[in-house]
Amino acid sequence: MYDELLDQWAIPRPRELTRASWGISNETWFVRSEAGEHVLRLHVQKRVEAIRFEHELLRRLATAELTFRTPVPVATEAGNTFVLEVDSARPAALFRRIGGEHLDDDDVDGVERAAAAFATLDIALGAIDRTDVAARAFSGDLRAVHPAISDLAQLEEIADRLIAHGRPADEPAAIVESATTSRQRVISAPLGDIAASARSAAVEAPAVLVVGPTAALATALNTRRRSLHSRRGTLQRRKPGRLRSPDVRAPLRWCASGA
Repeated sequence: MYDELLDQWAIPRPRELTRASWGISNETWFVRSEAGEHVLRLHVQKRVEAIRFEHELLRRLATAELTFRTPVPVATEAGNTFVLEVDSARPAALFRRIGGEHLDDDDVDGVERAAAAFATLDIALGAIDRTDVAARAFSGDLRAVHPAISDLAQLEEIADRLIAHGRPADEPAAIVESATTSRQRVISAPLGDIAASARSAAVEAPAVLVVGPTAALATALNTRRRSLHSRRGTLQRRKPGRLRSPDVRAPLRWCASGA
């Protein structure tokens, strides 16, 4: 499978391919050969311009002083970092596999190290002042970032699906509107009632749905945040406007805490 495609990277035959997962944005395979282990990614929805921009960022991050490894696209023999798969016309890219383990949510030290790594990565990305490939203008719709992001109108459906898959209807839940900004607002309610509470409070996007024990702390944390804003004024960002929340009414992101 994909032999002719992988030939463009001169990955020696024979090869062993193992399906990693089927996602919304890409199809991923682990590739083993005499050349080592690689990851083959076939994009399902991402546009070619976005792939070029992503690959440039990854190449620039490879030269940053990070304490962890980041994926780097492998160039084909023709010097390209992606090619079109013949049968489906999907863009495909190859990366050397970076070993690791899934993070255990109960590993507090591991979570702290992961958070520090994300912060370091954000600083490194912020230090990239220009790119040869222009970034696409953000439309304000977070679904353009990832198609799995839901619409705010689907909140009731999302809550129902979570309950149908085993989350208790009385589990703590919270909607965080305009998170990290001076306009941040938190609406708390049991999971079974969170959609009605959000409608009653006229919640607008961008908003994040939090489900689990962390949501029980939402009211206290929001009160503390308002206090901090009143004492310090609006938070100042490292790059003005870079993290500004889009003023749209569509997207909703959700995350679950606990088991």
